[in-house]
Amino acid sequence: MTVEAEAPSISVVIPTHFRSEIVGAAIESIARQTTQPRELLVVSDVEDLAAEAAVGKASSQLTFSVRYLRNAAVPGVCGSRNLGAAKA
Repeated sequence: MTVEAEAPSISVVIPTHFRSEIVGAAIESIARQTTQPRELLVVSDVEDLAAEAAVGKASSQLTFSVRYLRNAAVPGVCGSRNLGAAKA
């Protein structure tokens, strides 16, 4: 009898603050991993239209869910990670 291991359920959180120039590269790096995540959450603590556009462009070719979230306040990187973990 062969028992197949269930694929892990992985959520990846990328906090960002005006870093649109590297968000696409970070998403591409995640996409190249051997084990794919179930979802990717990019969390910004500022209104960054360029980062949101980069996420949209990069996510169009992925096999996993990608969400762009924005904090209502500016809690910093820890607050962004916490929001991403709460929404995962």
